[in-house]
Formats: sequence, C-alpha cells, structure tokens
Amino acid sequence: MEKAAKPVLVFALTRRGCLPYTRQMLAFFPLPVRVYTSAFAEGEPLPHSEPVTSYRNTREFAWQSLWVLPRLLLRLRRDFRRSCKVAYFPVFHHWNLPIMLWCRLHGVKTILTVHDSVLHAGERRRQFDQWWQDRSMRVADEIIFLTEFALNSAVQRLSLRGRISVIPHGLLPLPGLETPPDRVPAPLPRLLMLGRIGPYKGLELLYEALQNLPAGVIGDVTVAGLSHYAEPTPPTGVRRINRRLSEAEMAQLLLSHDILVLPYTEATQSGILTLGIRAAIPMVVTNVGGLTEQLGPYEAAWVEPTALDVNEGISLLAGSPQFYADIHRELRLCAKDAGWAAAAAALPLYRSHYVGER
Repeated sequence: MEKAAKPVLVFALTRRGCLPYTRQMLAFFPLPVRVYTSAFAEGEPLPHSEPVTSYRNTREFAWQSLWVLPRLLLRLRRDFRRSCKVAYFPVFHHWNLPIMLWCRLHGVKTILTVHDSVLHAGERRRQFDQWWQDRSMRVADEIIFLTEFALNSAVQRLSLRGRISVIPHGLLPLPGLETPPDRVPAPLPRLLMLGRIGPYKGLELLYEALQNLPAGVIGDVTVAGLSHYAEPTPPTGVRRINRRLSEAEMAQLLLSHDILVLPYTEATQSGILTLGIRAAIPMVVTNVGGLTEQLGPYEAAWVEPTALDVNEGISLLAGSPQFYADIHRELRLCAKDAGWAAAAAALPLYRSHYVGER
C-alpha cells in the first residue's frame, strides 16, 4: 500500500559553493522538501527555501553560532513534530555537524553529500574545515560521494558508521551555453583555463607548458577566474582575468575558445569539467583523482600532471583536426543526458525506516 510521502529537510547553508549542484538536485527531487538556506546566499533563492541568518566571516561565525544556531535547532523541533524523518545535506557547511547531531538525537536520519573528502592543499582554513567535514561524515547515516576516488580517500582515513554510495555529479547548466552542433577550431586554436584558481589547479604546469610550445601551434590564451593564492606571473601573450566571473562571461568564454585545459595536480571531481562537456569543447585533462570517472578514455586528451605532458596534449589537440573532431563528437553524445534525474532518483530516501514504503 502506498504511504503518504513525508517531507525531507534540506540544509544548503553555504553562500556560494556547490549551490548550482543543490539547485539541480532539488529540481528533480522525488519528494516534498523544506529547504533551509543562508540569508547571505548569492543568486536566485532555492525553491521552497527558508532563509537563515548564518555568517560571512570568522567573527560572525562565532557570534551567530552562539545566538542564531541554537534558535534554528529549536525551530527544527517543529519540523520533527510534523513527521520530517530525513535530513539531506547536499553541501559542506560548518553548521552541518551540530544540526546532524540534533537530528540524530530526535531520531531523524541524515544523508550527507561529500564533494571533496580530502580538502585541497593550499585551501584557506584547510585543517579547520577538514575537522568539521570528517566529523560530519562520521555522524551521517548515509554518505554520498561523487566519485569512487573520493569514497576511497575517505574510507582509508576514517571509520564511517553510515551506509556509503557513489552518485556521480550531473552536468551543470549555464545560461547562454547551449551545446554547439559543430566546433571548427580557429587556424591557431584558442586556449582556455577556467574557474577558481588555487594551488592544485596546475597553473604553473600550464605556464611552463606554454613557454615550451613552438610558435604557430596555438592562438590566444585566456586564464579566467579568481585566484586564491600568490600565483606566478603569466607568460607573455596570456590574457589573465583575475576576478569572479558571471555566468554569462563563463558561457561566452567557453563558446569563444577551442580548447579547454584542466592541468590539475589533484582533484576529486570538477564542476568546470561538466561545463566543458556541456559546451562540447575538447579538453586537455590530467589523469588525477576522480577526473577519469567523469570522462571516458576517448572523450579528452588525457595527460599526466607534468608540464611536458600538458604541452604534448595541447599540441596533439591543436595539430590533429580529426582527433579534435572525434573528441567533440563524443562530448556531444555525453551532453545529451545531464544526469540529474538519475542522480536525484539514486538518493537513498526510500529506506522503509526513513519515509515509508514506496
């Protein structure tokens, strides 16, 4: 007999990071939801959301954790009384842990999505954030990883009590970005590196690779995205856009360049890579972390994370029209299914002790 679906509590309290992921998962969510978001979140509000005055800096974190968080926990008792039996945490946030412990105290099961099980070298507050994330993973009843690589990285370090599964990241949409039916590169292909730039993104590898490229192989080179560390000086001829980009700017860059380079030295998975698939732009991608789980062997120019290999990958894509066309064709096929419906359907929401029999 079909039972009435009980609402799922969703906590997406971050201001920026991973909100596009959350938005897409909620768009295909199979159950009613009640969403708690940050009052400081950027962009369009998530559907069915109730804003919470969280924090924007360290000082506010201390103050709001003392005054706002306790009131939020008390407010959640109302939801628990309304038969909310599952709480879903699609993004990392420092308040996830106390909310998960509160849920556990009231018999509410928790589902946590982990985007990076081991935070990247050079990230701000890396040790502090890693501590909070590790303890959240230990508390969760269900843990969702985006790649097998992230899962293995976690279980090698931690003893996890919850059930574990892998649900791949879908393809992110971008306003103004439609998959082009055909890509004909310029006589000198235009090169792009896109996204937030940190120490693990391999900017140094790209710059060294470019300096050793012979003249007449590539045309314009653009590195676009806000840097979070003291990066090296770009080689002559590289256009550097060092700021946060709008969605329209990102779409325009993807459509106006011919090759996307992801020279990462480490990675769990990449949202920029999903945009590259959506744009069907042939990519040079380093064989690190979970990136090989996002693309097949014939869907990118795969290279090792060295300047010499990145150089060779760029030269191969720029100098072989047939190889370029083959990868573009494979990416167009990948872009036909964004994968969000399957991802949302795979969430472990229908355990009988969670929301009733399906």
